[in-house]
Amino acid sequence: MQAPLTPERLAATYDYLRVWPPFSRWGLPDSDAIIFRTTERRDCFGEITYEPLTIMASTALHWQVEPLMKTMAHEMLHLRQHLARTENRSQHNAEFKRIAKAICKRYGWHFGQFVGGV
Repeated sequence: MQAPLTPERLAATYDYLRVWPPFSRWGLPDSDAIIFRTTERRDCFGEITYEPLTIMASTALHWQVEPLMKTMAHEMLHLRQHLARTENRSQHNAEFKRIAKAICKRYGWHFGQFVGGV
């Protein structure tokens, strides 16, 4: 990435994806309702927590824009499932994988990277 990853850039990535299908149909909250933060962790690309609603991305693992887009889309899918109450104990349940496959097909992303790490 030419510029360092910041919470503001994470919010901008979220806002960008939020207006594209399928994200635009999900009724996701405005970025103002989410805390965006960065971390230097190397053990995960991104993470979402719900109390308070926070999306995190690793500065150590995002040095290009495309992986950041995949990570944000992945966390947005988790948020969709949380809001629809379709999550279960399996972090990536059958519904998650079905929707992830459709997202990957639409955007030309590799499904295994999307689900298991960018």
